[in-house]
Amino acid sequence: MIYAKNPATQEQYKFTVAFDLVDFTNRAVSVSDGPYIIGGFVENRGYGKIPEFISLSILPINKNGVPIESSFEREVYDQLCDEQRLIERPIESKYYPKWNGLIPDGLLLDTKPKTIIEIFGMSESNKEYHLHRKFKIELFNSLNSYYDLWYWDAFNGSKKPSLPQKLT
Repeated sequence: MIYAKNPATQEQYKFTVAFDLVDFTNRAVSVSDGPYIIGGFVENRGYGKIPEFISLSILPINKNGVPIESSFEREVYDQLCDEQRLIERPIESKYYPKWNGLIPDGLLLDTKPKTIIEIFGMSESNKEYHLHRKFKIELFNSLNSYYDLWYWDAFNGSKKPSLPQKLT
């Protein structure tokens, strides 16, 4: 069973879903706790029967509906939303040619210069991830005349650095 709530009306809905579909969907997402936005195709099983998801997708979000990829990102985005910060969640890099095709976790727009946000959360045993991490840090730091860089190495249990001050 999947229990869903309409955020506008708080009305709750109940759906059935095959275990293997839920298992497959959960393995594709690295955030183990909600909230989530769910979607997919639902089949009506007949009058009085609970509808069933025949395809399923889940998108982890923070408490304000911002898509996130980890619990560490959720922590940062919750704080940014609580502080009413102006942040962009880039989904592609074509508008930012200096980024060399890389997409950061966020871009603070209320700092001068704008601040690239990166939250690194995978364990050190993932060598490829950490090579990519090193490349991102070097590239984004090289853009210091255009952007500042703020990052958190959450994977090693380090304390989250203070976020950059917003312009007043």
